[in-house]
Amino acid sequence: MDEDEDFQVAIAIGSETTEAEREYGIVLEQLRDSEGMKFITDVYTKLYDTYYKLKEENAQHCEAKEALKAKLGRFDDTVTDFMSEIAENHKVIEKLRTEIKEAQALADAMHARELTSVESLETMKKQIVRLEKELDARKRAGEEDANLKILQIIDIDRWIDETGNSSVDRRSLPRGLTGRVGLAAQVATPMQAPMPANELHDVAATAHAAHEEEPLCGSKLVELFSVQIVGPSEDLNLNLKEDYIHCCLFKNNVHKSFSGATSAAKEKEKFEKEKARLQAELDAVKQRLANSVQYVEELEAKNHNKEVNISKLEEQIEEAENNAVRQNRLVDHLKTETTGLKAEVDTRGGTISTLSDKLMKAEKAIDRRDRQLTNMTTKLEAAHAEQEAAVNKSTQLREQVDNLNSELDKAKTQLNHTTKELKNTIDDSHKIRNEASKLMKQILQQTKKYQILEHSKVGVETDRERLRQQVTVMERDLMISKRQAEADRRDIENLKREKDILTKNMQKIQNEALENLNMLDLQEQRRKQLEHELETNTAQIHKQRLMIRTFEKDKDRMLEETIALNEKIDEITEEVRLRTADILDLKKALREETIKSRKLSVALDATRAERNMLHKNYTEALDEIQDLKQKMKMLAYQIEQLKEDISGKESGLKSCEGFLGKCNKKNEQLRMEIQAGLAKLSEARADIAALRQEEARLNRIVQEGDAARAKLIKELEGLMNERDVVGAQLVRRNDEISLLYEKIRILEVTLQRGERQYEQRVEDIRLLRLEIIRLRKEKNLLSKGIENMTDLRLEVFNLERELGRERLRVRALEEALETPLNVHRWRKLQGTDPESVRLTQKLRLTQKKVLAQSEMLVLKDRELKETRNLYTAVKDMLALQPSPEIQITLNRTQRALTNRTTKMKCLIAELSMRERQVNDQRLELDRVNSELHSYKQKYFEMKRALDADEARRLKVATPPSAVISKQAVVLQ
Repeated sequence: MDEDEDFQVAIAIGSETTEAEREYGIVLEQLRDSEGMKFITDVYTKLYDTYYKLKEENAQHCEAKEALKAKLGRFDDTVTDFMSEIAENHKVIEKLRTEIKEAQALADAMHARELTSVESLETMKKQIVRLEKELDARKRAGEEDANLKILQIIDIDRWIDETGNSSVDRRSLPRGLTGRVGLAAQVATPMQAPMPANELHDVAATAHAAHEEEPLCGSKLVELFSVQIVGPSEDLNLNLKEDYIHCCLFKNNVHKSFSGATSAAKEKEKFEKEKARLQAELDAVKQRLANSVQYVEELEAKNHNKEVNISKLEEQIEEAENNAVRQNRLVDHLKTETTGLKAEVDTRGGTISTLSDKLMKAEKAIDRRDRQLTNMTTKLEAAHAEQEAAVNKSTQLREQVDNLNSELDKAKTQLNHTTKELKNTIDDSHKIRNEASKLMKQILQQTKKYQILEHSKVGVETDRERLRQQVTVMERDLMISKRQAEADRRDIENLKREKDILTKNMQKIQNEALENLNMLDLQEQRRKQLEHELETNTAQIHKQRLMIRTFEKDKDRMLEETIALNEKIDEITEEVRLRTADILDLKKALREETIKSRKLSVALDATRAERNMLHKNYTEALDEIQDLKQKMKMLAYQIEQLKEDISGKESGLKSCEGFLGKCNKKNEQLRMEIQAGLAKLSEARADIAALRQEEARLNRIVQEGDAARAKLIKELEGLMNERDVVGAQLVRRNDEISLLYEKIRILEVTLQRGERQYEQRVEDIRLLRLEIIRLRKEKNLLSKGIENMTDLRLEVFNLERELGRERLRVRALEEALETPLNVHRWRKLQGTDPESVRLTQKLRLTQKKVLAQSEMLVLKDRELKETRNLYTAVKDMLALQPSPEIQITLNRTQRALTNRTTKMKCLIAELSMRERQVNDQRLELDRVNSELHSYKQKYFEMKRALDADEARRLKVATPPSAVISKQAVVLQ
C-alpha cells in the first residue's frame, strides 16, 4: 500500500510538473508574440527556474528530515543498550561489594588471631623475665636451695602417691609441704588450670630416678617433659615445661656435685659448662622471642597494608557508584535532548510544510500575474488598434479631432496604467524573488541547525565513548581489586595453613594440599572467566571503534553536503546579483519610458495647439457661413428683384429653371452628406460612451492595483518583521554555535585524555598478562613441589627418627663411658617415647622453615612496595606533562574559531548592506507612489478640462435640423 501511494504521489508530481511546463511554454509564446512584453520573458524564465529549484530543494530537505528521524531512532536504540550495560555494571558492582565484605571478615579474623598471638608473646616475655630472675637467684642460692627443692619435689611425689589425688592444689597440701610447693606454684602461675596429678607424678619420678641413678642431659629431659605435659595453651606450657626441666637439670647437677666422689675441679668445670649451656639456651629463647616479635610486626604491617587496600577498594567502589550515577544522569539528559530534538524536527517539518504552502501561494500569484499580463497585452493590442482607427478617423473626419484627441489621451492614460501595472508586476516579481531568497535563507538556517544537531549528536557519541572507557577502566580496577582481594585471601589462607601445619599432623597437611589444588583450579577457572571477559570487552571496543568510523564517515558526508549548500548559496548570490543588474536595466527602461511619456506629453501639447488652431478655423468657417447666409439673403433680394424681369425674359427663366434643378440636386446631395455626417456623429458618440466605459473599467483596475499594492506593502512589512526576527534568531544561533564549539573542544580534550588512559590500561593489561604467565609458571612449579613434598616429608620423617635414635644411642654410650652406672634405667629412658622426640624435632624444623619463608615474604613485599611507588611516581609525572596532540588540537580549534569569527563578521556586514538596500528600495517605492499620485492628479485635471471643453463645444454648436429649415426657406 505504501509503495502504491508513493507511486501515485510521484505520478501526481510528474503531472503537475508537466502541466507547469506547458503553462510556462504557453506564457513564453504569448510574451514573445507581444512586442511590448519581450523584455519580461527573461525575468519570467528566471522566476520559473528559481521556482523549479526551490521545489527540488524542498524535496531534498524532506529526504534529509526522514534521514534524521532514522538517525534519532538509531540513537534511541544505542541509549537503551547503554542502559542495559549500566544495569549489568550495577550487578557486577554488587557482587564485588559482597566479595569485599567477605575479605573484610577474613581480615578481621586474621586481626583477632594476631591479637591473640601478641598476647601470647607478651606472656612469653614475662616468663622469660621471670626465668632470668630465677636463674640469678639459683646462682646465688647454691647447693642448699638445690637440695631443698629436690627434697620438696620428692616429698610432693610421696604425698601424691599416698593421697592419690588427680590434681594438686596448694590449699590441700599439708602444712609442712606448703612452703615446698613454691616452685610448683611458680611454674603453674601462667596456666589457667592447675596441673594434673599424674603428670606431676611422672615428672617427679623422672627427677627422683635421675637423683638416684644418673643425671640426664638437658635436651633429653626437655624432650621427655615436653611429651608428657600437655595443656590447653600449648606454646606457653612448652615454655614452662622447659623452664621446669632446666630447674630439674640444675638439681641433678647439684646432686652430682654432692653425691659424686669426684674432685672439686671436675665439679666446677661441669657447673661452668652447664651454666654456659643454660646461657646459650636462654639466648636461643631470646632470639626466638625476637623473631616472633618481628614476625608479629610483619603481620601487623601486612594487616595495615591490607586495610589500606580495603579502604582503597571502598573508595574505588564509591567512585564507581558515583560514575554510575553520573552515567544515569547523562542517559536521562540524553533522553531529554532526544525528545527535544524530535520536537524540533517536528516543528521544522511544520515550518517546511508552511513554506511549501507559501510557495504554492506564490506560484498561484505568479500564475494570476501571468494571466493579468496576458489580459493587459490583449488590452494593449486592442488600444493600439483603437488608436489606429482613431488616427484613420482623424484623417477622414477633421470634425472629430477633439474626440480622437480625447481618445488618445485615454489611450495614453491606459498606457500609463499598463506601465504602472507592469511596474507593479515587476515589483511583485521582485518581492516574490525576495521571498524565495528568504525561504532559501530559512532553509539554509534549518540545514545549519541540522548540522548543529549532528555536531551535538557527535558530542553525545563522544560522551558515550568516554563513559564506556570509564566503565572499562572501572571494570579493570575492580578486576585488579578482585585480584588483590584474592591475593589477600590466599595470604590469609596460607597463614592459616602454616599455623595448622604447626599444630596438626601429616594427614591434615595432605588434606590442605588437596584443598590448595582445588583453590588453584577455582582460581584458574576465575582467570579463564576474566580472560573471557577481557576478550568480550576487546570485542565491544572493536565494535565501538567501527561505530566511530561510521560516524566519522557520516560527518564527512555532512561536511560535503554543507560545502555543496555553500556552493548553492554562492550561486544564489550570483543570481541575486544578476537580478539586481536586471533591476537596474528595468530602471533604465523605466527612465526611457518616462522620457517617452514626456515626449508624448509634448506631442499632446502640440495636438492641443493644433486643436486650438482648428477651433479657430472652425469659428472662422462659421463666420464665413454667416457671411454666406447674408449673401444668400442679398441674392434672394436680388432674385425678388429679378422676378419682375422674369416675365420678359423667358430665356433667363429657362436658365433659372435649369439652375434651380441643379440647386435642387446639390441640395439633395447636401442632405445625403448631412445624414451621413449625423450617422458618423452618432457612431462617434457611441465610441465615446464605450471609451468612457473603458475608462471607468481602467479606473477600477487602477483601484484594484492600488489595493493590491497596499496588500503587497503590508506583506512587505510582515516580511521585514520576519527578517528582523530571523536576524535575532541568527544572532542567537551564532551564540549557540559558539557554545557548541566550546563543548566540542572540551569533549575532544576529554576524548584524548580517555584515549591516553585507554592506552595506559592496555599497557597495564599487557603487564598483568605477563604477571599471570609468571604466576602460572610459579604455580606449576609449586604444584610439582607439593606433589613431591609428601614423599620428601616421609623421608625426612624417617631420617629424623633414625637420627634421633642414633643420637640417643650415642649420648647413652657417651654417658655410659663417663659414668658406667645405672645402665638399665638409661635403657628404659632411651626406649620410653621416641615419637615425642621426633615430633619436637619436626616442630623445630618447621619453625625454621616458617621463619625463612616469612623473611622471603617480607623481602618480596618490600620489592612490591618499591615498584608500586615507582609506578605511581611515573604515572603522576606523565599525568602532569601535557601531550603534543592536545597542543595541536588547541591550535586547530583556535584557528577554526578565528575563521568562524571572520565569517560571522562578513555575514553581519552583508546583512547590514541588505538592510540598506531594502531601505533604498522603500524610499524609491515611496517616490514612485508620489509620482503616480501626481500623474493621477494631472490626469484628472486634464480630464476635467477636456470635459469642460466638450461641454462648451456642445453648447455652442447648433443642431443640423435648424440649418436645414433655414436653407429650405432661402430656396423658397
